[in-house]
Amino acid sequence: MEIVRFIHYEDYLSYLKDNGYEQIGSGLFAKTFAKSGHNRVLKVYSGDSAYHTFIQRVKNLKNPYFPKVYSITKYNNKESGIWYAVELERLKHIEDLPMEEQEELLENYPVEWEDYFDSGCSNSEYLCFDDLIHDGLWGDDDVALSMACELIEKLFNDGVGEIDLHGRNVMVRKEPKGNRLIFTDPLFKYEPKAYA
Repeated sequence: MEIVRFIHYEDYLSYLKDNGYEQIGSGLFAKTFAKSGHNRVLKVYSGDSAYHTFIQRVKNLKNPYFPKVYSITKYNNKESGIWYAVELERLKHIEDLPMEEQEELLENYPVEWEDYFDSGCSNSEYLCFDDLIHDGLWGDDDVALSMACELIEKLFNDGVGEIDLHGRNVMVRKEPKGNRLIFTDPLFKYEPKAYA
């Protein structure tokens, strides 16, 4: 997927929509776009220093619990400010899996998930993975998971942001051995200037 360099944020969003990209997600600081049938997405964000620090730290890591990052492009415009476009692997939301796969996946991790299943599995906001980080509940069996959690905890301890590991910030990668949780956006930092 090629990232075309436009300077103004709104022009870039228009370019994506005009060239077959559909908005498939959004958050406080970002919008995510993809083309139908493609296995990569573009996450366009601004005003999110916690996510920016996280994605810069993990972009070259080979840890299977972090998303695959193909490119990060920085834009700077007097009118629209500084913003970024990140090309990432396309992942699934937990609730997009069949019920059996959701239960099997979540039983492998120390996650507060009872409210999620009580809600009919329609909203992964009910999932909370914060204890996985703060309480060191990842165990010693999975070295890659331990390393991923330790990196997120270090960023938190360094003041990069607060842990924000609800079900929309933890996604799923289909792998030959089954589904794997992926920490896509584990930190949040309230920055008043980002809301102006």
